[in-house]
Amino acid sequence: MTKNVGPEDRIVRIVIALGLGALLYLGIIEDTAAIVTDGVMEVAGKGAVTVLDARDAISSASTAKASRPILVSGVVVHVLPAGARFDLTSRSLYEVTAPLPSAERAEIEATEAGMRRLARRVAREDASPVRLRAVRDEQQPAHSGNEEAP
Repeated sequence: MTKNVGPEDRIVRIVIALGLGALLYLGIIEDTAAIVTDGVMEVAGKGAVTVLDARDAISSASTAKASRPILVSGVVVHVLPAGARFDLTSRSLYEVTAPLPSAERAEIEATEAGMRRLARRVAREDASPVRLRAVRDEQQPAHSGNEEAP
């Protein structure tokens, strides 16, 4: 019987290597880079980097018989897409911030612009935001909603 070698076999071999003492594995997909600066890895490119951390794993590798499978348990798996940052010393993920949808980004930018205009007006008129709102409300005609339609 011919045995096909697939991704499952690769994972088994990697986990066995981790059980034998390799404490960290980095798998980098094509068109992806792991840029390491001062112990911090940042992922760039189209794919992802897989980190297998066996620092706290349990293994029977030291007592296993030559032809018997070994036990490996407790390997921590991280799959990191582009933009993810990972501390290789502490083996921890930096906070992930997802990009905002363009509509939300536009709303935030419009609100910030309005707040800047208000701050300039407050500084120019030496008035508080509460006072400026009161003046604005006085200048606008009041609508009670009880008027009849013509």
